[in-house]
Amino acid sequence: MSNAIAQALEAIEATCSASALYGEDHPVVAQRASEASAKLRAAGSVTISYFTDRVLADRAPLPISRESLLERFVTRQNCNAFVIPADVDDMAIRRLARAITQDETIAIAPFRLSHARIGDGAATSDKNMTRVLEAVPDLLTAIRGERPIPPAVVDGIVAEILASATVSAGSLIPLAALKHHDEYTFVHTVNVAILASALADSVGLSGQSLHDLTAAALLHDVGKVVIPKSILCKPGNLDDKELAVVRRHPSAGAALLYAQPGVPPMAVLVAYEHHQHLDGGGYPAGAGGAGRRVRAHRPSLASQIVQVADVHDALRTHRPYRAAMTEMEAVETMHQMAGRQFDPQLFEQFLRVLPTCRRDAPPPELALAA
Repeated sequence: MSNAIAQALEAIEATCSASALYGEDHPVVAQRASEASAKLRAAGSVTISYFTDRVLADRAPLPISRESLLERFVTRQNCNAFVIPADVDDMAIRRLARAITQDETIAIAPFRLSHARIGDGAATSDKNMTRVLEAVPDLLTAIRGERPIPPAVVDGIVAEILASATVSAGSLIPLAALKHHDEYTFVHTVNVAILASALADSVGLSGQSLHDLTAAALLHDVGKVVIPKSILCKPGNLDDKELAVVRRHPSAGAALLYAQPGVPPMAVLVAYEHHQHLDGGGYPAGAGGAGRRVRAHRPSLASQIVQVADVHDALRTHRPYRAAMTEMEAVETMHQMAGRQFDPQLFEQFLRVLPTCRRDAPPPELALAA
């Protein structure tokens, strides 16, 4: 967290304390609010995120050592994120301080409470996605180097994704300008996490469960770090040996995540199951067909949610061996998979979540093997 953000949050906290002591209209409150708004202009927009027992400000713990009125306020809202814009004025800061000190539980313009709901068409801010793009490579570097995954990094990325009130064309990160394998890998995982979190929210997941599902979607493909790039980016069809290498990535990913302290158990499960099908096909442990063992259990709901998001993003992306599908082609292909690969009702819910503004969006232009 930057010093500017820390100072802005301390100034907001000081305004709240003064408001509790003197009342909203006291000159001391006005002075503290003026200082807070000035520091916010210097710091930029701040997203405060809450997941069960952890409160973060722009991916780091709140810099306030004493019991925080702001933290208590965000916790009471039963939301995933509270956004404080950079251009907030003195009066808005004073209204916020009043709400915090008087236990009000409603959103106050221009502040935004986010419950990761879908429907109003607003895009995730460029600033949020820039922070995500800057943070995700740290995960890949840690995993590739067999170092512990910093839980605060995962939580921060999840917070930025859940801070988006909608999934729209602007929420999904365009790939046209990207050149490197690692860049594609993390952009794909972020797109899947955005879509999966929206679908999970729409079927009733919330709080820690929604957080863990989003983290699982973000980490679902980590096993690909052990696959040679020559195989991942091969322009033609894979031979049997190469396909066998690719199909090891769910097991490899689950093993990597299981060895990492602080990774949600759901992420280990999703990494292992996200290519397993509803009808017992897929991989690992039972691809179906002659001579293959078919699993007796259904993939978890979390794994099915991530699989639906993963398949959609993959179909809409240019691959080394085929062009990207249009939105309508991707939906039709997934209709044919529904009932076999994933639950048809879950897919229909995904179509309700998927905004119409993406239907005619041009597909991204870089590729990676499935």
